[in-house]
Order: sequence, then structure tokens, then C-alpha cells
Amino acid sequence: MTHIGNNLIKEHYATREYSIDDRRVIFLVITAKGQKIVQDAQLQGQELRKELFEALTEEEINQFLNIHEKLLETLTKHRSDRNG
Repeated sequence: MTHIGNNLIKEHYATREYSIDDRRVIFLVITAKGQKIVQDAQLQGQELRKELFEALTEEEINQFLNIHEKLLETLTKHRSDRNG
């Protein structure tokens, strides 16, 4: 983690801030440059997903959504069963 943090700071994507309560705690705070990179990546991801889904028919999209809903229900039930 230290190496990753150092690289983010070196490239001005984040800054290091120390906790007032405990100097052993160090926070990485995203900079405006870092926020811009995240926003750009999110937009690229949205565009990529749009392109991918355009290759599917309406029926395939509905099948995809049904599968995801079923998986989400199973995951939610599994978590609920584990937590009592």
C-alpha cells in the first residue's frame, strides 16, 4: 500500500494527511487531478458498457437482467442467512 500511495502522491493524484487524534493514522486524500482521472475513467466505462450492450438484442438484455436479478437475490439471501 505504501508504494501505491507514494505513486499516487508523486503523480499528484492524492495528498497525504495525518490524523489529528493519532499521528500513526495517515489518510490519502484525492486531489482535483485525481478526481478528474476518476471521472474520465467512469465516463470511459459507461461508453464501453453502452457499446457492449448495443451488440445485444432486447431479448438478450432481458435474459441478462433476469440472471443478474436472480444472482442478486441469491447473494442477498446468502448474506441474510449468514448474519442470522
